[in-house]
Amino acid sequence: MDGLSLNGEGPTDLAMQLDSFRRSDEQRDALMKTLLNRCHEYVRQLQSIKNDHDNEKWSRTQWQSRARVAEQKLDSNPFALALIDGDGAIFQEQLLKSGPMGGSEAAHQLHNEIKNVLQERIPEIGGMPIMVQIYANVEDLSRKLAEVGILPEPAQFNDFASAFSLNQPLFNIIDVGRGKERADHKIREMFRLFASNVHCKQIIFGGCHDNGYLNDLEPIKRNKDIADKMTLLETTPAQWQFKSLGFPIVRFSSVFRDNDLPSRYGAMQHQAYKQPAHNPPQMAATSPMPVPPPAMGSPINPNANVFNTQLRPTPSPAQSSSNVFAATPPSTNGAASPASQAPSLSRAPASHTNGPAPQTTAGSLPPSAPNTWATISKTSPTNTSRSISIVPASKLAQSQPVPPRRSVIHNAYGERLDTKLVKPDHEAQQAVRSRIAAQKMCNHYHLRGSCKNPGTCTYQHGERLSAKERVVLMGKTRTTPCTKASDCMDPECYLAHVCPSGDSCSWEDCWHQHLEDTVPYKKIYDDGDIEYVAA
Repeated sequence: MDGLSLNGEGPTDLAMQLDSFRRSDEQRDALMKTLLNRCHEYVRQLQSIKNDHDNEKWSRTQWQSRARVAEQKLDSNPFALALIDGDGAIFQEQLLKSGPMGGSEAAHQLHNEIKNVLQERIPEIGGMPIMVQIYANVEDLSRKLAEVGILPEPAQFNDFASAFSLNQPLFNIIDVGRGKERADHKIREMFRLFASNVHCKQIIFGGCHDNGYLNDLEPIKRNKDIADKMTLLETTPAQWQFKSLGFPIVRFSSVFRDNDLPSRYGAMQHQAYKQPAHNPPQMAATSPMPVPPPAMGSPINPNANVFNTQLRPTPSPAQSSSNVFAATPPSTNGAASPASQAPSLSRAPASHTNGPAPQTTAGSLPPSAPNTWATISKTSPTNTSRSISIVPASKLAQSQPVPPRRSVIHNAYGERLDTKLVKPDHEAQQAVRSRIAAQKMCNHYHLRGSCKNPGTCTYQHGERLSAKERVVLMGKTRTTPCTKASDCMDPECYLAHVCPSGDSCSWEDCWHQHLEDTVPYKKIYDDGDIEYVAA
C-alpha cells in the first residue's frame, strides 16, 4: 500500500494542500473579523453623527423660535427721540406770551411736526411714540425772555414749561442749571445712549445752532445703521458744516423761531429804565420832582407837564455842586448869567404889589430876577426850557459832592460779570506779598473798609493799602469763586463771579463759572435803577 497514490498524488502532496486550505481559512477568518470591526466602528460613527444632527436640528428650531420672539419684541416697542438744545432753539414769541396755554399748544404743534416727519421717513411705523427732551438753562433763559420783552416776568416761563410737559407724557423741558455747556453735555450723553438703541427708530437732533456738536455727528455719517435714522432740526440758520453731513434737515416753524433773540429790550422806551449813557437828556434834574403850581395870576403853558417825570442820568460828583439843582439858560449877550455861575435859588414865593408887573421879553429874565415859578411863568407861556429848584440858597453852599453810586454789571442774559482789573505794577505786588508773608490780610478790612469780625479777627489789619495794592489783593481774592455766582447782587463783593482766565482757562474741572457772553450789557444800582451800557 505504500506505493499507492490518490490520483497520482502522494500523501505528502495531500498534506501540503491541507495546510494550504487551513491557512486560507485562517486568512478568511481574519478578514471577516476586520470587516466586522470596521462595520461596528462605522455604525458607531453614524450613530454619533445622527445624534449630532438631531441636536443641531433641535437647536436650530429653538433659536429660530427665539429669533421670532426677539423680532416681535424689537418691533413691539419702537419710538422716536428728539434731543433739542433749548438754549438755542427758542419757542415762537406768541406761544411764550400765551403762558400755560402756549406751552400746551407748543407741545401739540411739536408732536404733529415730528409725527409728519416720521410718516414720511418710516411709513410702516409712523405712529410710534415720540419722546422729546429739551435741555436748557431755564433760569437764564427765562430772565433773558423777560429782558427782551417777550415775557412780563421770568416766572411765567415755568408755567409755560409745566404745561408743555403735561400736554404730552413723553415731553420734558429739563433745567440743567447755570454753567458753561451743561446742556451740551446732557445732549451728547443722551445721544450716545440712544444712537445704538435698536428700539429708537428715528433721532431728531436740534442743535444746529452750535458748531460744537459737529465733532459728535461727523463719525455718525459713516455708520449706516445710525445715519439712516438721523434727522437734523434747524431753528436759526444752520452752518454749512451741518448741511455737509448729508443728514435730512427739517424746520418746525410753527414751534421754534428762526432768528436769535434781540440783544436789547425793544427800543429802550420803557420809562422804568434809564436812557443809555451815550444819549443823555437835555434837562439836568436828578430825580422826578413835582413842579410847584403857578402863582396866582401867572400865565400857564397848556403844553407844559405838571410833573417833571423824565428820568435823568446820575451826574458826576464834579457836577453835583453846580448844575445838579437848576438849569438856567445863558444870557442874551453870550456871557454866563449870575444864576448859571452860582445859582441863586429861593424857596420864597413871589411878592405881589399893587403896581404893574415888570415887562420882560420872551425867553429872557432880568439879571436880578429870582429863579422862582412866579418870575419864570411870567416871561412867556412857551418857555419850558427852565427848571425850578426849591433848595434854599443857604443850603446850596453846604451841599456835598454826590458819592458815586454802587452797581453790579450784567450781560444780556442777566449773568453777573466782574469789572476788569488794571495790571498792577511790580512794587505793589512786592508790597502785598511781603505783608501776606508776615500775616494773611483781612479782605473785608482792606477791600470793603471794615472788618466783619472786629475784635476776634485773626487776619492782618494795620495800615490801609494803596489803590494799586488793593488791585493786587483783589486779583488774589478773585481766585476764589463767589458761591452765589450770578445771583450775587453785592456791589462790593470781592470774589470771582466769572473765571478770571476766561477763554484761556485750561482746567478741565474749573470751579469758576464760565460764560459765553462776557460783554457788559447793563448796570444794576443798589437802589434798583438800571442803566444800559452803550453798545
